Formats: sequence, structure tokens, C-alpha cells
Amino acid sequence: MKPLDRFYESLDLVVVDRPPVIPQATYCVAGWLGLDLRRPAYDAKLMADSLIEGLRRAGYEGVYVGWEASFNILAEALGAVLEETEGGLPRVSRPILRDVDDVDGLPLPDPWLDGRMPIHLEAIERVCKAIKGEVPVLSYVPGPLTLSTLLLGSSRTFRYLYFEPDKLRKLMESVCRASISFAKAKIESGCDVIVVADPMSSMVKPGIFEEYISPYIDRILEAVNRDAVPSLHICGNTSKILASIGKLKIEIFEVDTPVDLSYARSILKDICVMGNVSTTLLKLGRPNDIEREVVECIRKAGLRGYIVSSGCEVPYTTPIENVKAMVDSTLKIERKM
Repeated sequence: MKPLDRFYESLDLVVVDRPPVIPQATYCVAGWLGLDLRRPAYDAKLMADSLIEGLRRAGYEGVYVGWEASFNILAEALGAVLEETEGGLPRVSRPILRDVDDVDGLPLPDPWLDGRMPIHLEAIERVCKAIKGEVPVLSYVPGPLTLSTLLLGSSRTFRYLYFEPDKLRKLMESVCRASISFAKAKIESGCDVIVVADPMSSMVKPGIFEEYISPYIDRILEAVNRDAVPSLHICGNTSKILASIGKLKIEIFEVDTPVDLSYARSILKDICVMGNVSTTLLKLGRPNDIEREVVECIRKAGLRGYIVSSGCEVPYTTPIENVKAMVDSTLKIERKM
């Protein structure tokens, strides 16, 4: 079975010979190729070439196009200042909004013109041209809560969220529109899967998530649903909000390592789950340890509606041998059948 066919059959919840294997591998490929980590963040061709080479060397079955957190990219386009980090990628240095009412001065950025968003769009186009539909192309856009915390500050955002949530709506509406615009541009550039990434959502109470966060996530998902596969990534322990996640218009949920995969599978019966091999194990473990974890993940999730992946983005300095171990141990499932 071709990788793309296996991927879409998994989304359709068909029992397959083995799961697809698609680690969330982005800037980790710099270490495999001996590249300066920051150079591809400013060079579309180098970014695309690096991601394609990482895909070919490790042999996985889908490629995430992007080089750093999508919320940093969009926050930068909205006017945030990024600061360089030693040995790492640039990140937002400080909030740009002093109060939620300041959102009136925020422009809606143009993905084709503003900040470094055009670099990411060009990289998507280059990757799609190179792989010629052999495997799915995935890319992140920021979720509403996480992007809001970068613009307003996490303490102020959470204070409004818990004590004056209605005052936060204007900001959430604004960042939602910006994410939708970025997502549509990524689809136009060739993306097969748009992943809404909202890691801060794992920190809120279930009732708050259900009432004040999930409607905005759903708005982004709805906007891409006709033209791309809608997916959701929330880092951390999402066990308490899985029931709410199951109501969203998603075809894939990326399950992080703190969540028991059997439990996630039991709640998200009609959604393809993806994960949740430990990123710490991938970075620091041995290939034999990774093989055991992959086998255990497949045992828990089964051969219906499951994609083997890392629980989150594969960390920088993760050895390529460990990612290959994830791939090879997944391929063995097919050979044993």
C-alpha cells in the first residue's frame, strides 16, 4: 500500500496493514545535516531542502513544513519583536498589547507579504513540488489561546480568561482571523493537513476550554475543512478535555505523551489519533527502547485510525538513528503480518 493511501485510510478509520509513521520532525533535521539551526528560518529554499533531505534519510511517511513555532511566526507578523536565543530559534521577547482593548490597533497580516510568513509559504510550495504527492504535507497554524498569550502576556490572558472572559473575545476573534488567513495561504501553497497548535489549552479547566476556547479552535478548523485535513495539536496532558476535543471538527488529534493512548482511543472513537512516542525517549533513549515504545503504542491504539508519531515536535539534537528506529519498528508490523 502506498504511504498516501495508508494515511487517508487511517483517517477514514479503516483497519490497515500497519499504521503510517509520521514523526513531528521540523528543525531537528538541522542537527542531522550539520546545519546552523537558524539559517533555514530565514531561507525558504534551505528550509525546504533540509526538510526533504530529513524525510529521505529517515524514511518516514509525511513531512511537516515549518521551522519554528507557528505562533511565533504569526506573532512576529502582527508586530511582536523576536529575540535570539543562544543555540535556539528566535522567540517573542515581550507582549505587544498592554490591555485587551489595544487589539483595535492590530493589523490583519497578509501571509504573502508580512514578516517571514512568505518564507514558510514558499517552503511549502518547494516541498510539495519535490515530493509530488508521495506523502502528505502537514503544517501548523497557531491556536487562539496560545497566540493570545504571546500578544497580551500569559498572566493577563489567563486573568481575563478566568475572571472577565467576555473581555477576551475581541482578541480571540482577531487572532482567529489571522490564523485562518495563514491556514488558507498554506492550503493554497499545497498543504494537505493543517494542524492547529494550541499548547496553552492543556493548562485550562475543562469547562473553560469547552466554553471559551474550543469555539475559536473550531472556527479555524471549519475554515480549512473543505480544502485540507483539519488536525489539532495540544501539548501536555489533555486527558480532562478529550471529551470536548472529540466534539471539534477534526480528523486527527495529536496526542502528547502524558495522555494514556488507550484512554485517548476510547474517548476519540471517531477520530484518528496520532502520537505519542516520548520526545524525551527519542532524544535520549536507545533504538531498542524506542522500538518497545512504538510496539506498545500500536498495541494500545490498534490498526484502525492511528498514526505512529512523536508526542510533540522532535527535539533538536535528537539522533536520526532514534527516528529511524521509530520508522523501522513501525514497518516491521507490516512485515510480520
